[in-house]
Amino acid sequence: MSSTAIGEPYQLYLSSTLAQKSQNFEAIYTTYNRDFPGYATVTAQGDGIHVWDIQNLHAVTSYSVEKLVKFAIPAFSLYVTENGNKSVISYALIGLAPGYPKESRGRTIWVIRQNISGSTALASEKTAVLVDVPPAQICGTGHDPVPLLFVSKNGSLFLANAQADIKNQLDWSGEREHLETFVFPRKSCGFIRVDTDSSSSIAVTCCQISMTLHVRVALLGEEIVPLGTCEIPIASSTSDTNSVISGLTCSSTGVLSFIDPRGIWTTHQLVFLNSSLVPTPMSENLHLHRFTMLKSKKPKESFSVVSLGTSFVLLAALVEGTQDLSLQMWDLSYGILVASQSMPVPSGIPFAHLSLAVADEGQVLLSASPSSIHEKSSRSSIHIVPIDARLKSTIAAALGKMAQTTEWLRPKASKDQGSQEDDASAKIISDIRASLKKKNAQKAEQAFLGWVSSHSSREAVLGYEFVKKILNIVLGPDSQITYPYTPRITHCLLENAVVSPIMLNGRLITMLRQRGDWENLMFALTRVADVSEDELMASAKFLIDRQRKNENAMDVDASEVMYPLFGPIFLPVCHIHSLRPRCVSLSGNTYPMPKIWS
Repeated sequence: MSSTAIGEPYQLYLSSTLAQKSQNFEAIYTTYNRDFPGYATVTAQGDGIHVWDIQNLHAVTSYSVEKLVKFAIPAFSLYVTENGNKSVISYALIGLAPGYPKESRGRTIWVIRQNISGSTALASEKTAVLVDVPPAQICGTGHDPVPLLFVSKNGSLFLANAQADIKNQLDWSGEREHLETFVFPRKSCGFIRVDTDSSSSIAVTCCQISMTLHVRVALLGEEIVPLGTCEIPIASSTSDTNSVISGLTCSSTGVLSFIDPRGIWTTHQLVFLNSSLVPTPMSENLHLHRFTMLKSKKPKESFSVVSLGTSFVLLAALVEGTQDLSLQMWDLSYGILVASQSMPVPSGIPFAHLSLAVADEGQVLLSASPSSIHEKSSRSSIHIVPIDARLKSTIAAALGKMAQTTEWLRPKASKDQGSQEDDASAKIISDIRASLKKKNAQKAEQAFLGWVSSHSSREAVLGYEFVKKILNIVLGPDSQITYPYTPRITHCLLENAVVSPIMLNGRLITMLRQRGDWENLMFALTRVADVSEDELMASAKFLIDRQRKNENAMDVDASEVMYPLFGPIFLPVCHIHSLRPRCVSLSGNTYPMPKIWS
């Protein structure tokens, strides 16, 4: 299945010499600096650092190295202007080079400056800077006087000037493995508290310890200000606690996803509630199949994912049993495959290491190089993948996509193949439904709360599909409003931060309001991330209309105190959420009321 959402890839770069592979270093890296638009930095082992114009398809600067030189991580480039002179500065961490002692390997950064003011690039100037802590990633902050961010192997952050001198740092104690750090302009981050500096940048750092993903969000200015941390369990049905996440994405809207070596794709929405960073499941986990990475000892080598913004992700993977490379666009809000494009594995790269990097709007860079398990050297290449950047995540767009989606998902196990845990989950769901049909709410609550307390790990029992089924029994269409209501079950689910409005077709707050459960409704506004503006405005209008009709509305000691007062109680809780002005305006047309949003 091909789609105009993903265009035909075309070649940007092909290594001029056979790729120089070693056990610890990839043959080629590609990075893109959003503050240096139109140019990508190519790091080629045993060849050099090249800055490419991706619009005109040619190199604007090149710094050649000896074949024995190895770069430890991808190089990063800045564009600077000084006294009318235009320069490109590239920063490359040396993993191995003649003349450098062992103790300096992984700690020496080459700062390579090249003037590009004229029609041709001038000679390069190189200086070597020795840093105390080896960086695992170099990226940009987007502002002076500290345009560089170094990230250590345990996730500590270091701000540096253009000369690579460390100016500020934020440590993160503990033994953890850094996976990736994502940097976004603050003004594009809808999930960040509104009181943070809009001229700064946001860093989302992801590390792994055993089977837990650790996430830290920090504000980058002239100093580094920690905003919050959270932990996300990595679902696992195996005893392998040393497996590393195979793919990781994060968007500026706080949509975080990761794929484990078994192909299980998990998605969370990051949000700040009551000054705490909270991850909320967005959809049911996807279980991928048909990809080579699922049977590889090194699954990261034939597989890559990158966020395209909001909930859209581009996936590149080798397809099992073919010579094809599949490019797939997924919408993680609904767990559906939006579009795909196939291309043959580039000639001379029989076992490819793949890497994706977002470039200009509507373009993604795909790097392919020899796998470390392939002994014969071969060439590396970079392709530009055109994408449609105008796509929006809607239910309408998701309809009709299930057939093409299921082709790439592992079939769900039949009932006789289910685990004992699945059988137990099905039984507790059946018991709760049966108790409520008999109007015995207390028995239903006791069964559910006893089930949860009997498990040491909430993640083991409160999975997405299980929670969705329970919510639909207690609050949703299954309840038919004829079942007795069980607020303790609702509160338990909210307290464990496993509820998403999408489980009830985006009507969680409406369902709670219809049940008259304002206590849990207010609690939900502090525990659930993706509450819509429509839901908030509808509840606000309900409270305002009620208070106007009730002569005791402003009397806190009145007999009816189960409804929160709009001004002092409801409105401050709403401001916890990052409201989009345009959506608030549209919701205001649906639920007209006096101007209340300032």
